[in-house]
Amino acid sequence: MQTKTIDGIKYIGVLEVPELSLQLPVMSHWSLAGLKIAPGRYKGSVYKRNIIIAGHNYRSHFSRLKTLDIGSKIWFIDVEGNRFEYKVSDIEIIKGTNVKQMEKGKWDMTLFTCTYGGQNRMALRCTLINAVAGEN
Repeated sequence: MQTKTIDGIKYIGVLEVPELSLQLPVMSHWSLAGLKIAPGRYKGSVYKRNIIIAGHNYRSHFSRLKTLDIGSKIWFIDVEGNRFEYKVSDIEIIKGTNVKQMEKGKWDMTLFTCTYGGQNRMALRCTLINAVAGEN
């Protein structure tokens, strides 16, 4: 995926959750240190319809995702202005050590974060419903 470097950090785009008035930059890769700054791409790509994005359960990051329901809309806008519209199709609670379960399935996008206490992960499984090319 194309990246844009800002203050020495590479980003792949922005996540928008209109229902929560939430906009978050997404780093090109995730790391524990990086997650203190912004969510990061764990694996995959929006172009291959298999992106997984990790985010901390901070108030300013992914903590409010637990209030979303099946059918909630989420946008990903890449650094070239291409807009990908998703709907939440499933919500799973996964054991924190079960990495294979996190990567399992044919989901177009997965967003995940720790549950309170950090033992488990909440995964929002999303289906692509629309893509609009940027004007670049």
